[in-house]
Amino acid sequence: PSAKLMKTIMWAMSEWSMIQPGDKILLGLSGGKDSLALLHCLVELKKRFPPGMFTFGCATVDPGTEAYNPRPLIPYLAQLGVDYHYLDVPI
Repeated sequence: PSAKLMKTIMWAMSEWSMIQPGDKILLGLSGGKDSLALLHCLVELKKRFPPGMFTFGCATVDPGTEAYNPRPLIPYLAQLGVDYHYLDVPI
């Protein structure tokens, strides 16, 4: 993430006490640019905070349609070392 984006996130987190020690964060990950940007911001935040300050993981619901295939996220999240919950729920 850009330095400007991270600076804004750090400011907001401080201003509104958004993350407290021991927090567990679950990011709904669609694979779109917004959720992927937030994913990478959270990965960067983990590096900046003391170990154990917070934990986070991601979750995706795969509706089993041809129009949306989130399966490429599985190896991508594994590569990043992020806990990932993939739910296959055919609609």
